[in-house]
Amino acid sequence: MGLIILGGRSNQPADVKDGRLDTSARSAPRAFYVSRDDGRAFSWTSTYSAAAGEETAYLQNTSATRILVIDKIIVAGIQATVHAVGVQTGGTAAGTVMTGRNLNLGNTNTAEATAFGSASVTGSVVGDIIGYGYHPATGSDLLDYNDSLILGQDDAIFIRSVAGTTGLVYNTIEGHFE
Repeated sequence: MGLIILGGRSNQPADVKDGRLDTSARSAPRAFYVSRDDGRAFSWTSTYSAAAGEETAYLQNTSATRILVIDKIIVAGIQATVHAVGVQTGGTAAGTVMTGRNLNLGNTNTAEATAFGSASVTGSVVGDIIGYGYHPATGSDLLDYNDSLILGQDDAIFIRSVAGTTGLVYNTIEGHFE
């Protein structure tokens, strides 16, 4: 006796060819599903005229129940700049608050995070650097972590302008809570 599998939006029987089920799939990044289904994908942005050695953005996961998965970091600027992403190991960061914007515009969830930018971030003890990037003058750099940079409760990262001429720096950090 055969088995009939109904599915898809049309509720039609699945095709079988040469004894194999003929299927296709659609997939999207995990952040899409978290944004669509749970409203827990966010973007943090800042703009600051930074000099070499200054922290230009800071993000800490303050959720007691969820990890914060960093999808990507984009740094752009007027002047050619080397920048670093690193881990905070102590201290108390301070600066101008960056508000996480929900990427599901129809959702009102707020980010369970503390973030600073748009001015020099102070007070944190800088730990290991986990990535360097470079953008040319009037260019940008994408650090695509492919959901592999994970912040547990109270873990924090920063972006630092490492080398280059003082100039306007634009930071975007995109992440989602799981």
